[in-house]
Amino acid sequence: MDINPKTMICQLRDRDPGLINEYGYMANSHKHIIQFCGLTKSQGEQKYSLVLEYADGETLRDYLRNGTITFEWKDELKFAKDIASMILWLYDDRKIVHGDLHPNNILVLQNTFKLPDFGALFEKEKGPFRPARYSIISFP
Repeated sequence: MDINPKTMICQLRDRDPGLINEYGYMANSHKHIIQFCGLTKSQGEQKYSLVLEYADGETLRDYLRNGTITFEWKDELKFAKDIASMILWLYDDRKIVHGDLHPNNILVLQNTFKLPDFGALFEKEKGPFRPARYSIISFP
């Protein structure tokens, strides 16, 4: 599996193993969510890097705006099922509402969809999911 480093900014005092375990569990529990491979820290830094599955696809927004793509009914149905599967899994199994789901937050990879970002999660019953504990910044 190819990997893609993303930076998770957090202070050492805020490092919560439960948060890291929860992210790893969520990311590795559904085929339409970018896989979590591990966590690393630069020497002498207070920044942690998430090591995630490499995602070389384009966003759903860019994919839909590509004028050369023609859709067949079976493809449209598969895409709708993939996206619904991600949302239902988060909501029903994990009791989480994504909170920031839009076409720029869904990747198209090898004729399937993947959800790469958990920056605005909400627990169904409790509100924001561990708010302001971390932010994820993509590298170009």
